[in-house]
Amino acid sequence: MCGILLYCYYLASNNGTIVLFLNQSQFPSKEELANACLAIFPGLKIENDFVSLEKASGMEFSYNGHEASWSMYCYDMEEALQYYPDAESVSDKYDYCISFEFGSDILAVSYAEIMCVAMIDICNATAYCDESSEFYTREELVKSGISGIKNEIQNREIINALPYVKKGKIDLKSFLRDLGLHMQDYMVLPD
Repeated sequence: MCGILLYCYYLASNNGTIVLFLNQSQFPSKEELANACLAIFPGLKIENDFVSLEKASGMEFSYNGHEASWSMYCYDMEEALQYYPDAESVSDKYDYCISFEFGSDILAVSYAEIMCVAMIDICNATAYCDESSEFYTREELVKSGISGIKNEIQNREIINALPYVKKGKIDLKSFLRDLGLHMQDYMVLPD
């Protein structure tokens, strides 16, 4: 039970941004991106429809019915350096930037990591972590993305199998009761 609480705390506290630096002239089509993602992680699908990547406001991916999405923002390099000044070392190599911003959805982070690997493969992009101010290697992203997808899907399946989880929602009263915490009559929790 303690593991579930720690996992829920991690989900609530984890936010992130991955920044991808690339040249706008090398943007892939949706089909090219989808094929590159499939080569890295078979079964991964791009769910949203977009004509050009730089006009998409976000991405939606799925794997075996497990969907996740994240916000996406595009900047020219001059504007990108205002947000990410530590990335100045790549400013002479690239003219464009895409930031992937996600909240606490580990699956969205993992899917975004796989997309970053695809973009590295297609257009020789460079990935950067805003929180740590470090550049990612392709190998780090592959390892983190694949293990993140597998672990998060396993965690979701375990949590959804618990008796007080119905349709992905936790019955808080039952959860607290199972922990041995009894609700007082005057305490009201939403169902």
